[in-house]
Amino acid sequence: MRLTENFTLNVAKLFKVPGNFFHVDSVPAGSITVVFSREGRRLPEDLGAVTSGWWATPDGGFDEVEITSTLTQAVSFYVAKGRVGSNVFSGNVAVTSGSITVSNSTVNGAHVPAAVAVSNASVVLLAANAARKYLLIQNQHATANLYVRCNGTAAVADATGVKIVPGQAWEPPVAPTGEVRGIMDAATAGNTVHVIEA
Repeated sequence: MRLTENFTLNVAKLFKVPGNFFHVDSVPAGSITVVFSREGRRLPEDLGAVTSGWWATPDGGFDEVEITSTLTQAVSFYVAKGRVGSNVFSGNVAVTSGSITVSNSTVNGAHVPAAVAVSNASVVLLAANAARKYLLIQNQHATANLYVRCNGTAAVADATGVKIVPGQAWEPPVAPTGEVRGIMDAATAGNTVHVIEA
């Protein structure tokens, strides 16, 4: 059952409602503290300073719930025998009390291929692109190793860059958005690097 109750700042309210599942549905501001009891004994599964979305399933259930709010406000919560609820997101959802934002996004896009001539001097493989969702770089040279940096600094043929051996490709799991630069560890001629971004 869903209950909505008006609370006064720091005044505890006792609810004699038995159950084994408790879910905080709505705490408009501040937080609440929840204390569970069974047969007059306090249970260890307290919820301290929580907001909307918190839940508890005390072992063996409870027969009383005491709630205290840090602000004068209406608070809604569910008490049930058994778990109920929803994990459905609708549209854009922003969590304002933390740093997580869930939004609709497009993960597909047209792959834009390009061939780049790379020798033993740092060159730009791709310009910075804040909207980049995908990146693949292939070293098509027969013998020279390619070194790549994705933060806009000059590429150097050493361990400070990603090493791509001849014939191999690098496809990072998260596409970097900075300027991508590359350098070979030997002088080369022609288009020796293939890049794809989306």
